[in-house]
Parts: sequence; C-alpha cells; structure tokens
Amino acid sequence: MKNTKIKTLVLIFSIISLGKCISLCAEPSSPKQSMSYHGMRIANDASEFNLLSSKIERLENNRVQIDFLFDQGVDPRSVNGKSVKLNNKVLPMDDTKFLFSKDGKMMRLMMNVSEKNFSVTLEGIMSFSEVSLKRIEIQY
Repeated sequence: MKNTKIKTLVLIFSIISLGKCISLCAEPSSPKQSMSYHGMRIANDASEFNLLSSKIERLENNRVQIDFLFDQGVDPRSVNGKSVKLNNKVLPMDDTKFLFSKDGKMMRLMMNVSEKNFSVTLEGIMSFSEVSLKRIEIQY
C-alpha cells in the first residue's frame, strides 16, 4: 500500500514537471513574433497599418475628444505633437492628452481647439509591428 502511494506521487510529480517543461518550450522565443503590452501578447507580424474610423465629440470650453480606431495596436512611443498635427502645425502639448485602450487599437486625443472647423493629420505613427501609418488628414 505504501509503495503504491509513493509510485502515485512520483507519477503525479512527473506529469506536473513535464507540463511545466512543455509550457516553457511552447513560449515564442523570437521577439519578432509578439511583444507584451499591458500584460497582453500583441502580434507584430502585420504588413499594413490602417485607421478604421474616427469619432469626434465636442466638449465644453473649446475642448474636443477624438477617438481613433486602428486595425492594430498603436505603439504609444510613436505618438507625440509631431506625429499628430492640428491644422498642419505641431500640436500644442500643454493641454493635450493621448489615451490608449488596453489592446492599443483605440487612441483618444483630447485637446483645446478654438476653431469651428479644423484638421487633424496623423503621420509617422507606428504600430507594434513597426509598420508606419500612411499620412492621413481628417477634416472636422
């Protein structure tokens, strides 16, 4: 009876150890396959990076909120006042905020705009796949 319990424990331990080895071996070894962003694995093997849609909401005190939806996760390190322009000029960063969804596919821009009609240009924004977004100018 005692010998059977020991064999059972050894078998269980062997199965657990084998499972851990298999899970470690199954992890992607190349950083080109995926990368971690907010605890999620983001694939970085796409060839194109596109804007799917944008939505504007006018808030009080000349403040606007624009939501951009992309087909891939945006690398937030590539988003700044030079890659997002207001009326083809460098975006004033003093009261401008960029927010990103957990998967990085949605970017929210909040800024002050005194003009009723204006344009926003996206240029040089990169995805996690290191694919550059083609220049896009949107009139609001």
